Amino acid sequence: MKNREGEVVSAGQDGFCEWQSGSVRRHSDHISTTSSCGTSTFRLFDHITVRISVRSLHCHADALNLEVVSNEPHRGTAEPQRPSSQGRSRLVQEVVRLAEEATQQAQEKAARQPKLSREEREFSQSKTPNLYSLLEEVRELALLDPEAASRVTATTA
Repeated sequence: MKNREGEVVSAGQDGFCEWQSGSVRRHSDHISTTSSCGTSTFRLFDHITVRISVRSLHCHADALNLEVVSNEPHRGTAEPQRPSSQGRSRLVQEVVRLAEEATQQAQEKAARQPKLSREEREFSQSKTPNLYSLLEEVRELALLDPEAASRVTATTA
């Protein structure tokens, strides 16, 4: 309802909105903008016409820019245009082609992956030293008798 320059959206007699200097007041059930043309009130779920555009910025990602055009619903064609049957069949063919390509890529990816053992598939464990085997060794060492462990280290040294 307010732009970067501090101007507020103001609806004219014909319903079209323009930016003018003024103020915005937020209420619990509506927003009012006051300008030299008068006061415009916008309520939640009001049907209005909005222009949507992409604002490109140099330092940041692109952003959507929403601009109120009219405080009335858009008066476009009464009935939405439906795609022709030929256009619809092309769309279906394109979707089928993309699905087949995705399936083929998934199969190729699965073929490139190495075959895993039952343990690796079931428990996500590898045969190489890992954290689980290290912790198992620590647990086994903790269960040893301290005197026996000192004898083992003395004989290995």
